[in-house]
Amino acid sequence: MPEGYCVKCKAKKEIADAVEEVMKNGRKAIKGRCPTCGVVMFKILGGKASLPPAAAALPRRRLPQPLSLHLRLPRPPLNPLPRPAKHRLQPPRTLNLPLSMPEQLAYALITPHSLHKSRTGGIIARLIARTNVDLVAARMFAPGPELVREYAEQVVSTHDPQDRRIQELIRDYVLAQFSPDPKSGRRRRVMLLLFKGEDAVRQVRSVVGSFSLHRRGGQTIRETYGDLILDEQDNVRYFEPAVLAAPTPDEAVAKLRIWAKHSDADGGVLEDVVTYEPEEKPERTLVLLKPDNFRFASGRPGNMIDFFSRTGLFIVGIKLHQMSVAQAMEFYGPVREILRTKLQDVVANRARDILEKELGFRIPLSEQKKLGEVLGPVFGENQFENIVRFMAGRSPSECDPSLMTSPGTEKCIALIYEGVNAVAKIRDVLGPTDPTKAPPGSIRREFGSNIMVNAAHASDSVENARREMRIVNVGENLFKRVVEGVLGKI
Repeated sequence: MPEGYCVKCKAKKEIADAVEEVMKNGRKAIKGRCPTCGVVMFKILGGKASLPPAAAALPRRRLPQPLSLHLRLPRPPLNPLPRPAKHRLQPPRTLNLPLSMPEQLAYALITPHSLHKSRTGGIIARLIARTNVDLVAARMFAPGPELVREYAEQVVSTHDPQDRRIQELIRDYVLAQFSPDPKSGRRRRVMLLLFKGEDAVRQVRSVVGSFSLHRRGGQTIRETYGDLILDEQDNVRYFEPAVLAAPTPDEAVAKLRIWAKHSDADGGVLEDVVTYEPEEKPERTLVLLKPDNFRFASGRPGNMIDFFSRTGLFIVGIKLHQMSVAQAMEFYGPVREILRTKLQDVVANRARDILEKELGFRIPLSEQKKLGEVLGPVFGENQFENIVRFMAGRSPSECDPSLMTSPGTEKCIALIYEGVNAVAKIRDVLGPTDPTKAPPGSIRREFGSNIMVNAAHASDSVENARREMRIVNVGENLFKRVVEGVLGKI
């Protein structure tokens, strides 16, 4: 299969459905699509296409030549005089323009109401799929009064293209809806997503959108999930911004400093932010959106969060995680021995079939069992190495010992869900390990490929959830680390 360069994946790929074509200039080319993302790929080949036999046999017509006038012009002198200085050709001036814009940090704040109404998945899907920037951190917040006040003071700005009346509505909304509930005293949940890339602030803000007093539509996040309802006298009856984002790079820096300053005290895995009836006993469970959802920018991570929202559970923790080899080995440690022992019969049957076909004689059952005992542990260890490589980007055998605890090269999103019977509800929506056996409407049926590349992981018990949450450390403040890495010490 011929290879070409995919402009979306930014890598060489084999061209799927390749067809040879002839371009207008007579050059041969191969046209097909990328097997990963489906984008059209095009590869120009050497040489020109030959004419078909029928066309080659036709006599060539000579086109009439235009009449030409033969005028004898005087020859210029051998040593022409130099031009006056003012008419001399000057070398072109070079402009010292930057080749690309510097990378920026941009944020999106998902409001308490959007989280409560389970609009989180749809919002995340749009932010990832419609911007050309990287999601580099995510953190849950339960803002305290000081954080709310400092952030609200920065909302109204002369640099924001929105009408000042809209800005004042957002400021009042932050003061009222980000503050602790006045009746229960419980803090409200806010999710902060951090993006990094060229022109990141403008890109994120354009996807979030700006409110207009009279514009209606559905292109931006605010036009879909936000609300601005006016009465006949243009008085505001109801207002919900859905998502907040900075209008300019300078304001993004100022506001990120505020959130980073309070990220240890007011952020992390949230406690006591959901009200339950006395007889209800909430559980917590861990979900990992696996690396196969981040091969290229798409709405898959957000779409899966949308599926999980059917459970009615509450997100109380989120982290963009790059699992180290050591973490992956500990996380999947319980399945290592299972792979080494439980697959012996499978390996024995496969080995028997291959050997009988190759050698031409039947292998007795007793010898077949010995094949499983010998090859089963080896096969199981190989499968375990593949799982670690899939999650961390490197297998234990190929990882330098000094890099075992370093962040891996693969990205995943870790989520903590809280609620009554949380473990069973999440597992029900997720579906069984094998996507081919998962029921329609489950996440693994919709997004999984095989037993290993099966879209997501979810804890199978409350005890395992505690163990897995400890390994992944969802409360780790990577958000502040990324901000300080770009903006300096907060």
